[in-house]
Amino acid sequence: AQLHGIVRSLPRGAMVRVKAREEGSESFLLAARDQGRGRFGFRLPYVMPLAGHAAPQDVWDFALLPEPGVAPVPLGRVLGDLVDRKRVAVLPYTSLEHPAGGTTRVRPFVNVRGDLSLLMRDTGERTARLPAD
Repeated sequence: AQLHGIVRSLPRGAMVRVKAREEGSESFLLAARDQGRGRFGFRLPYVMPLAGHAAPQDVWDFALLPEPGVAPVPLGRVLGDLVDRKRVAVLPYTSLEHPAGGTTRVRPFVNVRGDLSLLMRDTGERTARLPAD
């Protein structure tokens, strides 16, 4: 990712939050790695949101947490010649075996606000139920 605006370098300890839209779902914090020149990266093992995926379809949103007490900054595409990137910036699905059985298709996408999200969608019935919290 590339930082734009007033902040041109990643603060030490910055994190990326991956949060499910479904009420009561958990979120994950991932280390944001400074790559210099206003760039940063992070890695999300799909097994993390897959473990919390209980609905037939879940959407997870990404935000940068620059430092404690600072509002989250959604990760998104703000540059380019297209306003609505949702229909043209389409990435392929990856199929994963769900821990409760069945297959879940996963893909990152640009949502209607132009921000980065992750879509998880079951392809059929699960053979087992996840344990309740």
